[in-house]
Amino acid sequence: MAPTLNEPEALLRAYELMSQVAQGKKDYKTAQHWIEQGFAEAKTGSHRRDLAVFLNELADLKLAQGETAQALDYFEQLATLFREMEDWPTLATLYVRMAEVYLENRQNPAQVARLAVACFELVVAKPDQLAMVAFTSTMRLIQLLAEQRHYPEGLEAASRCLGQVNGVLSQQATGVHRSTEKQRQGRWMLFSQVLIILVATLQDLKTGQPRYHPKVREVLGQMVSRFGDSFTLEKWTGEMYERLK
Repeated sequence: MAPTLNEPEALLRAYELMSQVAQGKKDYKTAQHWIEQGFAEAKTGSHRRDLAVFLNELADLKLAQGETAQALDYFEQLATLFREMEDWPTLATLYVRMAEVYLENRQNPAQVARLAVACFELVVAKPDQLAMVAFTSTMRLIQLLAEQRHYPEGLEAASRCLGQVNGVLSQQATGVHRSTEKQRQGRWMLFSQVLIILVATLQDLKTGQPRYHPKVREVLGQMVSRFGDSFTLEKWTGEMYERLK
């Protein structure tokens, strides 16, 4: 029986709650019914944030049913919606979620590499608003490729991102005087060092020889000394190089 609430927001929350209850019971048909009702209501009222909620619910539902292609289609619609809303941090986070699906269910590392590059383009386009959020997602996408042993695709993505960083640093090389500009340049230096570490590590993983391991340790030491190791790269690279022993 459909809810009889009048307030649009309360109605949307009711649809969301009933879909979650149905999913908890693995009653996917009923769950989809309530999600679609909520999606239609949100679309009618132009509740874009609620549209995003129900699109995400539909994607998760299709994953639970093993319908990966349909789930990815909903994720793509969700990504388009976040672009329209200019919700760049959530878009960057969504890219990681999509990558996990591509690797777990589709084994499509090339698509994950494209997502990594697309995510890094957010760092370049919106450096002040979301640089660290988008960069963290970019790094995680590249790490996922390495962890799943998709070394060529990870290396390609990391190399392309590093090329963009070098371009930005070249443009910033002159006239850096204001404290805000110095802070921005410092952030790009951090991105450069992280990507150098990723590129070198992936190159060694790809060839099966720890040729660049000394360089990785050197750059990692410089990075930790200046910026700390908030990305826990020391632990991660250690685990990756264990594969070469």
